Amino acid sequence: MKLYASSVLSVLLIVLQLIDFEGSLTSKYALPAQERLEEWHAVMAMEPVITPSQAALQEIMERGPDWKRLEDRNTLIRFQAENNITVDGIYGPETERTLTDTGKVITDRIPNDMRSEELFVAIDITRRILTVYQYGEVVHKYPIAVGEGDLTPETQTQIANKVVNPYWAGAGQHDPVPGGDPDNPLGPIWLGLELGGGSTYGIHGNAAPFSIGRSVSLGCIRMINEDVAFLYELIPVGTNVWIATTATLESWGIVKQIHYE
Repeated sequence: MKLYASSVLSVLLIVLQLIDFEGSLTSKYALPAQERLEEWHAVMAMEPVITPSQAALQEIMERGPDWKRLEDRNTLIRFQAENNITVDGIYGPETERTLTDTGKVITDRIPNDMRSEELFVAIDITRRILTVYQYGEVVHKYPIAVGEGDLTPETQTQIANKVVNPYWAGAGQHDPVPGGDPDNPLGPIWLGLELGGGSTYGIHGNAAPFSIGRSVSLGCIRMINEDVAFLYELIPVGTNVWIATTATLESWGIVKQIHYE
């Protein structure tokens, strides 16, 4: 995936969302999800090829990064996710090589029977990457946080429900937090999974943005709030979601790689 630098900003603007705390979602640029998908695919067809966050990360490295600055860190972890390297929020040797090596090749493969799905989500617990496919082609990759240890189950499930400003019951360990509260650990969006009946496990936002890229949750998948807002608009209830470690995903036919020529 390579983009002209002038197109990178367009792609980044596409995914920005505003949350309306009266209960609705609106795009800052008033683009329905399908229109944004079409614009995304049009831009992705351009040459030369870089991932959407690459130009932004290059600019950060040129001016000097501040990884305690959320905007800098989010750019870094989005870049890691887009390039199939482990999302950890650390600018280490692998990330540096991926940013500077012009011979990198990124490949994503899914089973043939899932290529007929209009939208399909695969979540790599090991690398902490959520990938959305449209008819077998990558639409977007997002950095995520996953469960501590083995708390995030390996499963082939579906989106059961979608909720704006979800109520958090406390998971039996904490006081409940109402929807829309800035301290709500679910953030502004909940995409419930059929596993657990739609209320136990989900893909959701966060109230701790520096937790993205770590294994810290009680089993749910956390996302950057702007990213999960886009996902909310993009994928419908009933979308297939496969969640597993890298090794298990590969055994299911989902292969995500990066190599250098």
